Amino acid sequence: MSESRNKFWDDEQNAFLKKCVNEDSLHPEDIVPLWQEKFGFVRTEESIKKGCRNLAISISRVAPKRKAPKAVTVKEALATDIKEHRLQQRLGEIQFKYNLLVKGQSLGDRIVQVLKEEAKALPPVQFKFSQPEGKVTVEEVVLMLGDLHIGEEVTKEGTYGFGEYNFDIFVKRLKFLETKIKDIVVTSSVVIALQS
Repeated sequence: MSESRNKFWDDEQNAFLKKCVNEDSLHPEDIVPLWQEKFGFVRTEESIKKGCRNLAISISRVAPKRKAPKAVTVKEALATDIKEHRLQQRLGEIQFKYNLLVKGQSLGDRIVQVLKEEAKALPPVQFKFSQPEGKVTVEEVVLMLGDLHIGEEVTKEGTYGFGEYNFDIFVKRLKFLETKIKDIVVTSSVVIALQS
């Protein structure tokens, strides 16, 4: 196979790869740091394996070098053990709280289920509209407004991001209130008209 199959690699990179595998018997995992040191950029282990395949270089006979574990002092080992012990304790506490929540949720679900089953056995509720006594009269709708804080400026920074208030928000809320009042008046009129 020719070196041209590694189209994104130059001749120097192909030669380096061949030397590392064929002469130095290095595994792609061990070539990664050497590659970065020589060329100034990183190639992943998978990229180097692909490069070997493209150049028909067999890596089956090379194995990664085993790195010796870092020597640990007694003080470091003790600190690690204490940290792991505290984490295990915290994990136990969290697991205990989680189990309580699961049991509570299960109990809540069971209560809801029993209530639903019992509600099915109850007779259906009959809604009856009572006829107004006397004759129906025209009523006026009255809405009392007070303490609207018109003109007050409250910024998000002043409420730590929880909300804000200004004249534009006041106008939007007033329009919303107007719409809802109209809905209530129309609905009430319809009910009275249906009853009479």
